[in-house]
Amino acid sequence: MRAGRVVEPLVLEIAKSCVQPGTVVLEVGAYYGQMTFLCAELVGKGGMIFAFEADEYRFAILQKNARANPPREHPGYTRRGSKPGSRSFFSRAGSRSFS
Repeated sequence: MRAGRVVEPLVLEIAKSCVQPGTVVLEVGAYYGQMTFLCAELVGKGGMIFAFEADEYRFAILQKNARANPPREHPGYTRRGSKPGSRSFFSRAGSRSFS
């Protein structure tokens, strides 16, 4: 992400044609979050990104990347899933939590 290189350019091109301002994006297998943050720019303030990563190591890096990439147009990320046995994900700040 630092080098400005997109890991999956074809996926990004498809996202650009489908994701519009206000869209809700569900990303399962967010890895380190590159598509998460690129899609966050596309959805804007009215949209939401839900990024899931099951691998603990990758999820830790996803969290670091969320802290290192402060929101620009999108309202931010909050951590969800604090119950034992659950996974955390990022969503728009102030959004409702579902259990």
